[in-house]
Amino acid sequence: TSDRRLKSNVVPLHRALRRSTKQATSWVLRELRPVSFAFRDSEQARFGFMAQELERVLPSVVVTNQQYKHVVYQDLIALLTMIAQTQQSRIDDMEGQLSGALRE
Repeated sequence: TSDRRLKSNVVPLHRALRRSTKQATSWVLRELRPVSFAFRDSEQARFGFMAQELERVLPSVVVTNQQYKHVVYQDLIALLTMIAQTQQSRIDDMEGQLSGALRE
């Protein structure tokens, strides 16, 4: 559930990664390897990540139940949202600098 009343130790994600936001976003994006795949019992194309690969980059978003590994996509979505917000902020800053430079 997303209800704040059920959570503790809430901190911004960039702090949880223990790197600056700029370093975290660049590092995580370089390390992720999105793939297209089909489950062995289906022909339907899916998109996602291989849990074993993702576990090396972000072990906290992978859980092992019995014999299989699973990606906790809700946690990954939060991380990717932070990355998109950080990059958009950087783009906005650069556009502002470029606008200022063109006016001079």
